[in-house]
Amino acid sequence: MTFMKVRVCAGCLIAILAVSSALQAQDRNTPDARAFKRFLESLSLRRNARVCERGIPDYGKTFGVLYGSWSERHRDELTRGQAILSEALKTNDVKKYPFTNRAALVRAKEAQSELANAPKDTSPIKMDAPISAACEKVLAALKDQP
Repeated sequence: MTFMKVRVCAGCLIAILAVSSALQAQDRNTPDARAFKRFLESLSLRRNARVCERGIPDYGKTFGVLYGSWSERHRDELTRGQAILSEALKTNDVKKYPFTNRAALVRAKEAQSELANAPKDTSPIKMDAPISAACEKVLAALKDQP
């Protein structure tokens, strides 16, 4: 292959990668992508809260109030995000939902199943500074998000 052909091929590859990245970035900005991200966020918040309430007195009550308000504000997105999860798992067509991947779908389904049941372990835990700070960040995220 001559030097010129190598340069042209490299240029084409860079252009293809740039276009692909731009399309993926656009896909992440769609209403469906935002709804799915919000739904994943809700799963994460609730899973983290389960740990926090084992070590911080009345955390569950505070979280419940804040999460209730937050989830009401984002009800439409959360409902759509949950529907996207169900659709994506049924169709097994990740290309239809380019803002996600198979591993994210499986983890989300597992988290959803876990949260649907009572916690397996409710014994108190000792909270260290990093875990306490993370728990406070969960509450702050619920307060700060519009």
